[in-house]
Amino acid sequence: MPSSNDSRWRASTFSAMASRPEDWRLRLVQGVTMFDRAEFDYGRKVELKEYTRERDAAFAAMQGAAALYSAGVEAMPEGERTAVAFLQWFNTTLGASDLAYLTRQQEPETNHLARVRSALMGLPSAVRDAHVAEFGKAVAAGLSSIKPELKARYLKAGLAVAGEHPSMAEVRKVVRHYDDLLDEVLLDVRVDGPAEVGHATPFGVHVALRYTEAVGRESGNFSKYLQNQQKFQNFINPYGTPPVNYRDDFEKHLRSTWDKNFEVLAVTFHDERVESRGFGRAGWKETPYAYVMLKAKDASVDRLPSLRLDLDFVDRHGTVILPASSSVQIVDARQARGAARPLAGVECVQVLDDREAAQGKLGLEIKATGHGLLPELGELIDLKLPGYRVEKKTEGTLGLIRVDASGDRKSTRLNSSHEWISRMPS
Repeated sequence: MPSSNDSRWRASTFSAMASRPEDWRLRLVQGVTMFDRAEFDYGRKVELKEYTRERDAAFAAMQGAAALYSAGVEAMPEGERTAVAFLQWFNTTLGASDLAYLTRQQEPETNHLARVRSALMGLPSAVRDAHVAEFGKAVAAGLSSIKPELKARYLKAGLAVAGEHPSMAEVRKVVRHYDDLLDEVLLDVRVDGPAEVGHATPFGVHVALRYTEAVGRESGNFSKYLQNQQKFQNFINPYGTPPVNYRDDFEKHLRSTWDKNFEVLAVTFHDERVESRGFGRAGWKETPYAYVMLKAKDASVDRLPSLRLDLDFVDRHGTVILPASSSVQIVDARQARGAARPLAGVECVQVLDDREAAQGKLGLEIKATGHGLLPELGELIDLKLPGYRVEKKTEGTLGLIRVDASGDRKSTRLNSSHEWISRMPS
């Protein structure tokens, strides 16, 4: 139910609109206020249909303001002409009436961006260029107030409106620079072994950051992304931004992305001192990043969704955060058991417990280690001993000891362990 204050606000707004129906400024204020009200109600978790209705009404009011302005602009004194109606409408399509309050969760309203462009380009030809120039300069100036992780999205939205206008030259240059950076960095995600992973057995996934040697030199081979900066006392970022827990942030993103279809059994990061290495692509290197142990939740799982690692760069416009993304990886979980995982250097330690030998019982504790994910006990050791039968077997937890990129430098080594305890009456 609307509050009494809300009802009074609506009544006063509609009264003002009724007395001054041709005032584009009043219509714009109405639209922006309605938009902010809708966002406030969204935070209060109102029903989605009510939120959508309020937002649609807000956008309609702002579109109406732009139309009123366009209809009367040629008769206005030159000093009263302004692109503010189009700029304010543009800001709200990005998700906030004030750019300082934009968040990553808010996606641009693509259809409304097209409407903003249509309205701006539909201005009378005598005044159009001056308004588009003002719009372009405002977008370029707004870059300084945008959060680093939103800069690329913001500038591309501006280009969707003002396009190839000369006022957008700096914006186009910056966007090309961002695109060039992302062309030289990628997040590599690949299954450790065959893609037939099954749905009852665990499998591993390698994660690495790949980049051109030029970008690697400028970024220190990206080793900082293997750190949680807040663990360092008195950490000071030279660019004035707060410390970032890169590892924790990536693990949180990974789990939220993969938890729907997989059990994320372990995420093990490489040591921050890991060395970069070649991987068969001329002029490129990779920094091993993490090893993830997963198990598919059911037989319908057929892919590993794309992951994102946020990378921060610094240029003359300040810090910008750009997402390096991985490709979707196809897997096959239809069978219960997956194909054998890569495994080498297996060592087993067996400890015999004969304290109950007089009662005809022996205990056998087995601990295995190896380079790779260890399979179940029956695939490592034959327990069919003459004169004995296994009465009870207790499975331990498959654990990851560490990952490293040493050895032949062509592959990442995973060291895992598994423990079993078996009781074998004679």
